[in-house]
Amino acid sequence: MKRLGKILLISLAALAVLLLAGFWMLNRWVQSPAMHAHIERELSKALRLPLKFTKLSVSPGGGITATGVTVPDVNGNFFEASSFTALYNPASLARGRLMISEMSINGPKFSVSQSAPGKWRIPPLPAEIQAELDARRKPKSPKSATGSAATTPKPAAKKSGPAVSVEKLTIIGGAAELYDETGAPYATLSDVRLSLPGITEEKIEGSLAIGYAVLYGKLALHDFHAGVSYSETKGFISPAFQAKAGGGKVTGSFATMPEKATDLGMPFSAKISLADVDVLRACSEASAEQPNLTGILSGSATLRGVGDHRKLLQGKGSVTLKNGTFQELEMVRQLGEFLEIQNAAHFGIENSTLNFQIGNDRLFVDQLSVDAPPLILSATGSSKLDGKLDLDAVLSVANSFLENRSTLAAQFSKPDANGRRTLPFDIGGTWSKPKSNLLERATGTTDRTVQKIIVGESVLRRAIDEVKSKADEEKKERKK
Repeated sequence: MKRLGKILLISLAALAVLLLAGFWMLNRWVQSPAMHAHIERELSKALRLPLKFTKLSVSPGGGITATGVTVPDVNGNFFEASSFTALYNPASLARGRLMISEMSINGPKFSVSQSAPGKWRIPPLPAEIQAELDARRKPKSPKSATGSAATTPKPAAKKSGPAVSVEKLTIIGGAAELYDETGAPYATLSDVRLSLPGITEEKIEGSLAIGYAVLYGKLALHDFHAGVSYSETKGFISPAFQAKAGGGKVTGSFATMPEKATDLGMPFSAKISLADVDVLRACSEASAEQPNLTGILSGSATLRGVGDHRKLLQGKGSVTLKNGTFQELEMVRQLGEFLEIQNAAHFGIENSTLNFQIGNDRLFVDQLSVDAPPLILSATGSSKLDGKLDLDAVLSVANSFLENRSTLAAQFSKPDANGRRTLPFDIGGTWSKPKSNLLERATGTTDRTVQKIIVGESVLRRAIDEVKSKADEEKKERKK
């Protein structure tokens, strides 16, 4: 028995030595220049990114570690991480494959730049790798009448190493910096989490989460979550995404259609909905300037287009704004002073609705209705997508409001069945700084000097009334 025990111990020791020697040789093999290049190439095909790493090592327990991981781009690295870890099936090597069941990357950094306004891209694969992927998707050659292929296929290139596959990719704690075509900061993403449990030759699918995203000077998003998938035939698809902004919610979907791509670009479709987004808070979170327009924004829109071509953009939507202000609407501010309406002077908006359509590089306003008591403003028309306005507007007020304002009342229509009187006018300028002829329509003159005198007299009259009222109150106090 003792002899049998010794033989068993010696056998186990020999087996352990053989295993250690085998894994030492395996490490030497995967770290050889030829195998290093082969695995980089195979991982690039599996992940659809031109991946590079400085060193790769394997462990007896089925683990892989790579250091100095990058995805090179034209101006620096699109992606970089100090390392990645992976799990593989050792038995797969015996079948001529390196099957990676899961690859994990912690704390990577992305740097993405626009190639032109509105155009974002990931680094392309080397031409020979992309050609190999394209060849896989091509249909087989049609057979001749005799049943043989019409053309003699070329013999397959001899493989220089095992085929590499990745079944799952996980990214935790990532960060991204986006830059516009001039190199200026465009957006920052933090706490990026990506889980792709379904990676095949045909497509990649999974989920994306972003803890915080700032679009500089415009908008900030929190807790972004989206389902994502990508394939060469169907392109990028996010069937549903959601995020928080300004205390409200943003939801929607997005899809590209590469099968319909032309020289003009790739078609896309999108849906987006807003619910109770505080405009001022959303801009403040993005460190943007205080907006001219404030309030609680809700609405939805559907869009479809081709690339970044504005003339090919089409869509429709509806937006509502509640409890807001628009201090830059000079036409209403001046009229508010003229009418002695403090609320109108700051354009306090109780409720506003915009129904619109998009096409031919224009936004068509089916109906714009702004309820800013005691005024109601409505408009129809269109604007260029760059913001230039061309609207036909109508200001409506109650007849009772005009009874003691004879100078103004003369410019309005007769009372309708609801006891309201209207004044048509035109709106030009841009959405951020609209201009109109409302004041000249209300005052009955195009002479700016006379307009200022009329408005000035109105403001002075209000100031005198306030002084008189205050003096009367003081007299009553003294009598007491």
